[in-house]
Amino acid sequence: MGGRLAQISSADDNAAIVALMTANANVDKVWIGLNDRQVEGSFRWVREADGVSQIPWQTGDYENWGTNEPSSSTAGKDCVHVLQSSALWFARSCDQVKPSVCMGIAPPPSPPTPPQNPPPDS
Repeated sequence: MGGRLAQISSADDNAAIVALMTANANVDKVWIGLNDRQVEGSFRWVREADGVSQIPWQTGDYENWGTNEPSSSTAGKDCVHVLQSSALWFARSCDQVKPSVCMGIAPPPSPPTPPQNPPPDS
């Protein structure tokens, strides 16, 4: 469908993701497109669905890490999720099953409006 995991560039982006999570009451953590799978400790934003094209996360870019995140002991914790209760980011093992937030996917079209029945003749 052409989408990719979300890239968070601002506090507004982060708040929008948390709002989506809040609207879906059973969602407390979601994957975003930040990971350090290629080089440990060097986080990158996924730009394509295949994960090949990536943008390095750099000092000065928006961030919202939880306390002690990302730590130097995050080996094996290569993917990043957002925690709904705090809106903070945490590095975790990529094999954990949880929802993802994507961008670049258009919503499905609305179904056609059913025809209105004409009022009966009086």
